Amino acid sequence: MYATITTFLSTENTEAVIELSQESIAHVVSMYLSRDEGQPRLPEGETRAKVLDPVKFEPLGFEISELVTKAADNQKANIVACLPDQASDMGWLLTPEGGRKVKRTASWVWRMLGRYGCVVDRGENWVVVSPKTWTPWANRPECADSYNL
Repeated sequence: MYATITTFLSTENTEAVIELSQESIAHVVSMYLSRDEGQPRLPEGETRAKVLDPVKFEPLGFEISELVTKAADNQKANIVACLPDQASDMGWLLTPEGGRKVKRTASWVWRMLGRYGCVVDRGENWVVVSPKTWTPWANRPECADSYNL
């Protein structure tokens, strides 16, 4: 399954392909492809510990953050990003079922972030990613300040 995610690409353009780390691939597989009675099957080991401690380890800190930082690196740009919760749904696009043979490049990442609730502003050496709305409660019915948990 891991090899399928990293090699499931087309050759539509010459932009560098963004490869994911094994930890991010394990996260994608557990959250989108491995199911127990409809619920994600958590990864094992260190990745599992990180998933189960969202206060200490950012939930978007796996494949989504990796895509954003590697996309900026591929374009030799600095990045400032504030990602909304719904950006986590992009993980589905990294599976063979969700990806439909797309080449995961920096241009693809910026385009998909736009579809998942972000504004992407690109300058000469900078990329700034921000939510389309600045109210954290706009896209989810309940909010909790992790400090109070």
